[in-house]
Amino acid sequence: MEKFLAKHSDRILGVLSGFDRMIFRGCIRQLMFEAGMSMYLYCQGVLLKEFKDFAPYISDELKTMTRKQAEDQRRPFIYLQGDCGSKEKMAREIMERDGISEGLVCVLSTLEPCYSYKVVGNRATEKLEVRRVYTKCLHLYQYWNDPLFGLVHGRIQTWYPFDLQFYINGREFLKNQLDHKNISYKKADNCFTWVSDFAAANELLKKQVSFNWQKTLDKWAIAMNPIFSDIFPMGQSYYWTLGQSEWATDVLFDSAKALSQIYPSLIHHSMVTFKSPDILKFLGKQLTLDEKIHGRFKGEVLSDFKHRLEGVRVKHSSQGNSVKIYDKAGSALRIETTINRPAEFKSFRPKLSTGELEWQSMRKSIDDIPRRAEVSQKINERHLSALATANTDQKFMALIDGIANPIRRDQLRVRGLDPFGKDRKILDTIINGQFHITGFRNRDIRTKLFNSQNPDDIKRSSAKVSRWLRMLRAHGLIKKVPKTHRYLMTERGIQILSALKTIENTTINDLLKLAA
Repeated sequence: MEKFLAKHSDRILGVLSGFDRMIFRGCIRQLMFEAGMSMYLYCQGVLLKEFKDFAPYISDELKTMTRKQAEDQRRPFIYLQGDCGSKEKMAREIMERDGISEGLVCVLSTLEPCYSYKVVGNRATEKLEVRRVYTKCLHLYQYWNDPLFGLVHGRIQTWYPFDLQFYINGREFLKNQLDHKNISYKKADNCFTWVSDFAAANELLKKQVSFNWQKTLDKWAIAMNPIFSDIFPMGQSYYWTLGQSEWATDVLFDSAKALSQIYPSLIHHSMVTFKSPDILKFLGKQLTLDEKIHGRFKGEVLSDFKHRLEGVRVKHSSQGNSVKIYDKAGSALRIETTINRPAEFKSFRPKLSTGELEWQSMRKSIDDIPRRAEVSQKINERHLSALATANTDQKFMALIDGIANPIRRDQLRVRGLDPFGKDRKILDTIINGQFHITGFRNRDIRTKLFNSQNPDDIKRSSAKVSRWLRMLRAHGLIKKVPKTHRYLMTERGIQILSALKTIENTTINDLLKLAA
């Protein structure tokens, strides 16, 4: 990361690294398996044949008491039918409309899928038994404007096992921390564009990692479930996990113009340069001594880009975890690691059986939040360091000098390229992201460009693609993989085609602004 910051130090204000989205999930561990649910009913004095009356009574009580809480505070209780768009956006609109500075904003209810329980008969044993099933039930989304965390929400399942979900935004949390410390800042949407004291802001983000999440989440569990003590009279408590986390490193530039001058090159470099081993290295996977994917790895590596309202986002993912790059608020370059499957990483902690410290799979447990933060920061740093090699300063004409002119290779004359004319199709095809990860063959290019099943057409198109490939090799844009029929882009090819693509997607007005 230091390489990237040093390279662009003259236009960088500072860096902020910390949690963005955090989705916690709470469950009563006893109720996560059928035998535990059976024991719970037994301790409650509920016969299995009475479950069909007992469960709806508890569910109705929860919904009634939650509605009463909303009515007592004069807050709306809204049932959402079907897809009604963003619930958070709706809650924010209600909060701003009603001027809610603190407390409950609204309660939104909707029908969603979940795992639950029902009692069924077993023909083999001729007895009733508890069975875990995938079904649907009403879920309650409760939104609060909290003085510490900002706008947060919790979701509770209104049927056994009454699982919870709690959402916190780390940047909203930081905003309130900065306000409390009287540190000035500028913020746009979910991103800071300037902070008067970056060192203090980063210290506050670090404190979020070691925050007493257990105590806070237990408090919110009671708020979300007003009949908690009635459902769980034996002193049960929720077991909390961090189901999904987003760790964002924001590099704040001094202007939107400064970022826009290099951002297209960073995007193309990220998409066309990084191959599967690079992405796995970012995500902390071990490679072989010759920097290739280890034979033990059985997963899949994906790279894609998406045009969003704000700009372009590139995302690299593997086995449920990802790292992505995108621009925020015009002047913030965000590198963000999302972890859904922490077991893909390691945590150094005591082994349960012996108590000895050793490397084990990272858990979703909130106890492993510090390690998750450390791993996420390392991933962001590796990705930023790799982006430091992107050529953002070389002049366009100097970069493509020579490819438009004929050259001689092996005593044969090879014509120059016409990148904006007859050779545009082949250049647009080989710059495809999937080819830069796995390479491409004559057949891959032929299928993309011609896709004819006629034998004569296949023969002619295959010969045409072969001539193209020879020409691209002669100009040094592609290279052949030894002992295969595959080709890969060279560094020169990546630079040239990325520059061509950038120029192609840049308007005259944009060019005039950059030249000003």
